[in-house]
Amino acid sequence: MIITLNIQSENIYFKIFETVNIAFNKLGINTRKTKGRPPKYSDQQIVACMIYGVNNSIFSLRELEYKIKQDIVFQKIIGLKEVPDHSTFSLRAIALEKYVYYGIYAMLIELINPSTRICAIDG
Repeated sequence: MIITLNIQSENIYFKIFETVNIAFNKLGINTRKTKGRPPKYSDQQIVACMIYGVNNSIFSLRELEYKIKQDIVFQKIIGLKEVPDHSTFSLRAIALEKYVYYGIYAMLIELINPSTRICAIDG
């Protein structure tokens, strides 16, 4: 499946994946270990999948796996040959939390949608 450039530039998921790549490059994030086999999915792909879940109000990792399997365009945009299963999401999210989420959270919000602000009220 080939996605034309005008569709890519207008697609929110393309913007998300590009933003994730920019954030990883700017912050110089490298979570790779020297031992063991290389991961099947890149850190950028896992983070893009998690943001896909947040963007679509998906709260279950099993549901996230199912929805990504349904969305062929998203798979092609981020370069997935296979969709990660829910246990992969869980394990990688725990590992990435230490290195990635706190470092790129504000940058992602600013680059994806500058008008987005979060307000937490503790009552």
